[in-house]
Amino acid sequence: MSLAQNGCRGGGRGTKEPLLIDAVIGKVVKRNRRNLSAAWIDYKKAFDSVPHTWLKRILELYKVDCTVRDFLGQFQFQHESRTYLNMYSNILHNVVLITLCAFLFECVLATEKDKCSGVSSCATCLTKTMCTWCVTKSRCTKQECGNDNVIYPKSVVALLSGPDFCPRVVEGQKELVFKSGQRQKITIKITQIYLYMAFTPWKCKINVNGKEHVIIATLIVDNVYCESFEFKNESDEPYVTGTVSVLWDYEYNKAFDGSLPFRVCRCDLDDSCVACTK
Repeated sequence: MSLAQNGCRGGGRGTKEPLLIDAVIGKVVKRNRRNLSAAWIDYKKAFDSVPHTWLKRILELYKVDCTVRDFLGQFQFQHESRTYLNMYSNILHNVVLITLCAFLFECVLATEKDKCSGVSSCATCLTKTMCTWCVTKSRCTKQECGNDNVIYPKSVVALLSGPDFCPRVVEGQKELVFKSGQRQKITIKITQIYLYMAFTPWKCKINVNGKEHVIIATLIVDNVYCESFEFKNESDEPYVTGTVSVLWDYEYNKAFDGSLPFRVCRCDLDDSCVACTK
């Protein structure tokens, strides 16, 4: 065991000194009616003589943020502990030059929180064990949904757990093909519609030609009916691809997972396109 792990007294080989320090500090604090915050770490047991290279590899396997891993790699060569005893005032000052605990705790919390808040898809959110999906807020958080309907990762035993409960566009719907320049209506089948959603406005977001178009829609049972839209192929290619997704709520910033793909054909460049033969 290295000198840095010998309790709180450099050169010590046992637990007597840390226990004595703990007892003296406790008595002084109690007598002077002061507040005390203390943390004791059994380094020998925690690391159990495992090489640091192994520990770093475990952190990588568990996908701990690289900033935290780099900090730990540098910190292991820089920390030290010192203890001073003032014989005249009989007050023990334990100066521990280690700020790892508080820093690491805040760093890990911030990292996990960032991993959740940066996710906009319910299904993707639930692949992260620390995250939950807030249905009404339509956002991914680190278990900060409050009184919202909460969807937990599949590994958590709860009423709503797993991506099957995510509001989403039903997969497997046939790809739509449109003739460039014609107006068409789109119907999208969705699932996991929570009751309060039905009483909010709905819209469809169409992505085509590198542009976004938001149009009015209506929800009937489990189908969203988008208002007619003129689909155009503004490229020099025979067809362009696009997607249409579903938005709900008054601000239209909440989306169902997934989208419905479509193609827009230019009949002058490809008259064999199925939309051109109708």
